[in-house]
Amino acid sequence: MKPWQEEWQRFRQMNGKQKLVHLWTYYKFHILVILAALVIIGDFGIRAFTKKTPVLYLGEVNIAADADLQNALSTGYLDHTGSDPDRQEVFLYTAICLFKEPTMENQEYVSASQMKLMTATNTQMLDLVLMNREGYDICSANGYLVDLRTVFPAGDPQWAALAACLTENDVLLTDDSTEEYSTVTQKVCNGLDVSRFPIFQQGDYPDGIYLGLITGTPRMEECRNYIAYLSAWQPD
Repeated sequence: MKPWQEEWQRFRQMNGKQKLVHLWTYYKFHILVILAALVIIGDFGIRAFTKKTPVLYLGEVNIAADADLQNALSTGYLDHTGSDPDRQEVFLYTAICLFKEPTMENQEYVSASQMKLMTATNTQMLDLVLMNREGYDICSANGYLVDLRTVFPAGDPQWAALAACLTENDVLLTDDSTEEYSTVTQKVCNGLDVSRFPIFQQGDYPDGIYLGLITGTPRMEECRNYIAYLSAWQPD
């Protein structure tokens, strides 16, 4: 009888506890490797199965939407377009805080928000932003926002419905370093005052709420559809 056959016969004669001790004693390393592999494969499978694809990226600048509004901004839009909420999402960037004159206490938080906004924009992972007036002024001055007249040209039915909400703001063009505080700005139609949209009526926004479209977004048509959804939204 071959050695492995003898080993097998001895193993068969052991009771359950002895078999477990034997396997752990002689095959501990193999068992751990197999368990680790199963954990990794399982984790990868769960992530792959539950991962959602963003159809749109939306940022909240100096505002904090409550749970009901966030639901309307995200899953509400998916329901409206017939998208699968288990596989797709409207990705929300929250807690972006921008101030013209930040205090010592919030300077670090503002710097982190500026980095988040810049990174999301540069990587084309931000499409639209909802802002209070101060956030709108800052985003406009820094050139983050698209001139909406290029998005909704004259004669477009959607433009006719939104024209009354259109707002102008300053965009910084140059900064002449030879004269202190000398700047050149230009007025651009780059925001929508959406404070009166029914979807935002339940919130408390004393400084108003503005919608802007981020320069360089690769999802322009989705943005147009999303703006149409916000303007047409009605409570159940």
